[in-house]
Amino acid sequence: MSIYLDVIIPIYNEEKRLEKGLDKILNYLYSYTHYRFTVTCVLNGCNDRSYSICKEYGNKWPQVQYIKLNEKGKGLAVKTGMIESSARYRMMADIDFSISPDNIPTMIEYIRSCGFDLVSCLRMIKYTNMARRMAHGIYKALAWPMARVNDPQTGFKLFTDQCANDIFNRDLLITGLGFDAEVLYLARKNGYKIKEIPFPYTEYGNSKINLKSDSVKMAADLIRLFFRSWIGFNHIKD
Repeated sequence: MSIYLDVIIPIYNEEKRLEKGLDKILNYLYSYTHYRFTVTCVLNGCNDRSYSICKEYGNKWPQVQYIKLNEKGKGLAVKTGMIESSARYRMMADIDFSISPDNIPTMIEYIRSCGFDLVSCLRMIKYTNMARRMAHGIYKALAWPMARVNDPQTGFKLFTDQCANDIFNRDLLITGLGFDAEVLYLARKNGYKIKEIPFPYTEYGNSKINLKSDSVKMAADLIRLFFRSWIGFNHIKD
């Protein structure tokens, strides 16, 4: 039987919250859905116990798969998981599950019933950190011309198999944190229907994003993406 849903989770040194996150998604999918599912952990450049934890879960849960990469980069990890998957629906998700897994059926239904190809979550964030609020606001404004969604950076997106195969089997420019904008740009450019849905968001205060250094990198990636699209460079499939 084919896999209905594959939840692809990029992992970089997540030993402190990996078990909690895996328990959350596995228990929900196993107990509250009838999906034939897999959870694929893509470890990219980890040097902590993340790999050992994934192996332990793989021994306990046949649904858990893991891929080990030597290179770092969230975008690279997600791309690898998407390409390796054969599931009908493929979801990228952050390990903290700040957006609850119980929103997954709603996302799938938008694709099944309304004909969308990509569903992206709009995080309903109540900011407690003003610097982070400003950084998010600036990034959203900069990314809008390319991504055309209100929250491009959310780590909770669902793709059809066709959309995932087409977009991720390309020579993507961005392999780090800012890859979402490029993926959304390519999906829109190639005629895929995108739906953005607002969902409650729980801020756990353990984000690994460095506001200064990562914000600069992500802004630089957006500029590179803008010029690449502006000169008409076609993203070539691998």
